[in-house]
Parts: sequence; structure tokens; C-alpha cells
Amino acid sequence: MQPKFPQGKISATFVDFSERTDFYDKMLQCEPEYWRNEIRDLRDAGITDIVIARTVLAGKAHYHSELLEEWSETDPVAALMQAAAENNVGVYLGLDLNLHFWDQDRDFSRMMKRDLNLNRHILSELLPAYGSNPALKGIYVTHEPDHDNVLTAERAKALREFLGDMYQLIKTECGLPVFCSPFFAKSLPPEELAAWWSEFVDRPMFDIVAMQDGVGCVRNIAPEDIPPLYTELAKVFAAQKIQFWNNVETFTIIKRGLPLIPAPMERIAQQYELGRPFVERTITWEYSHFLGRQLLGKERYETFRRWNLSKPLK
Repeated sequence: MQPKFPQGKISATFVDFSERTDFYDKMLQCEPEYWRNEIRDLRDAGITDIVIARTVLAGKAHYHSELLEEWSETDPVAALMQAAAENNVGVYLGLDLNLHFWDQDRDFSRMMKRDLNLNRHILSELLPAYGSNPALKGIYVTHEPDHDNVLTAERAKALREFLGDMYQLIKTECGLPVFCSPFFAKSLPPEELAAWWSEFVDRPMFDIVAMQDGVGCVRNIAPEDIPPLYTELAKVFAAQKIQFWNNVETFTIIKRGLPLIPAPMERIAQQYELGRPFVERTITWEYSHFLGRQLLGKERYETFRRWNLSKPLK
């Protein structure tokens, strides 16, 4: 599906139905017109694709499920998918978000086997509902592999097996691209972290990796940390024939437990420019809560839209 409107510097975004509690009900209980407006706005700002961050969270679905409990009587996934199809915007469907994925005191191998079965069921409900929707472009696997979470050989083996099995499952069931958006910390220098990735991806797991650039998070990552790592990661993913994208964070965490606040556009522009030479595409976490008109107002949206549609630096 080729977009019939301009593609911006940031050309895709996550959509999260539960990122900010003060907006949570507004996004879940909305009428379909909310999503029509949202999709038109982001499309007109140069965003051509959406990644639904998770369709299941804490054992409850954001779509109408025959097995799982549901967060709302409304179906925001259906409303978003319909609006995306109407506006020629693509959608990558996320699956379950495991809130215990980083816990070090759990039986990780058992948890990954359970996650495989749960996500198999979720796919069995999502694909009949949305598989024929022209907006559907791929499947997003929410698990985020990172060096610090799989320090033991057992955890690394379990995660490799899970991601490899998920890849094969998705390819068998629908053949769509498999998308992942991991993050990084500064516990290893760029060359060593890239070497870890090269060793970790020992089988087909992803078609697309959109690395979270981490700027504004609590890991003390600055825009200047992007080029040294991306220089090395670009080589690794090219060798594996994996598309490498940059996931630009558009928020700032002041302190754990406090609401996230929108990042200055000057910082976002810097993140984009520093990552651009190494990647095929730039996406963001996340338009609605940190850039969008309906939740943040016209001024923030127009500032983003003008910047996003302007030509990048040579």
C-alpha cells in the first residue's frame, strides 16, 4: 500500500491506549470519530504507519475477545483499524505485553513458553478479525531483547527460542513482516553491544528492528550517544538482512512515577538528525500523547507538523 500523501521525517508512530492515565479513558471510551480525527491529523503531518503497542495488557484485551477479559466495552483496535483503512494508513498489530518480562526472580523459560501459547491465541483472534483489512501491514512482537535482561545462558536460550518460534508462527499464519522495538543501556560500549546483538540473532526473529534511542528516559542516554552505537548496529542488522529503523523518543521522564512530559522539538530534531544516516526509517514513541492535536493542542501539533514535513538536512 503506497501512501498518497507526503511522508515526513518521522513516518510512523506507536499508539498506546494506556500510556498516560489522565488520557486513558479518553482513548478507550472514544467514539469512532476520535480515531478518524487522530488518523487524519497524523497522516497530514507525514505519518504513514501506526504500530499498536499492545492489544493485550495484564491479561485483558483492547479488542473484542472470546476468551480474554476486555478493558472496555468499546473496541479501540477496531475503531483505529477502520480509520486507518479509510485514510490509507498502515497498521502493525501488537500482541501481549508481559509486564514481568524483566523480572529476574521468575522462571523465565516457563514464562516464554506461556507467552508463546498466549500470543498464538491472540493471533488466532486478531487475524480473522483484521487479516483482510487493507491497513494491516505487519505484526509487532512486544518483547524487547536487551543484553542486561538475558545475562544468563538459560535466559538467552529461552528468549531466542521464543522469538524464533514467534517469527515462524507469524510467517505461517499470515506471512506479514515481524517488527520489534528493543532498547539499549550504556552497560556495554557500542562495539561490545553490537557484538552481543550479532551473537543473539542466531536465527530468523525479526524483519524490522526499530531501536529505541532512549533519549529522555532514565538511562542517561544523550543524543550524542546515538551515532557510535548505530554505526555498529547498522552493520549487524545489514548482515542479517533486517531493516534497521530509529525509534525517536518524544518525551522526557522527570522522575520515576511522575507523568511523562513532551520533549522540546529542538531535542527531537537533534535525535532525528543524529540517527538518520544509519537507518532506513524513523518512527516515534509516541505521536498521540506527545505530539498530537487532540491530546496536546493545536500549537504543539502544528509545530511538529511543520518540522516533520520540512526537508531534512543534507
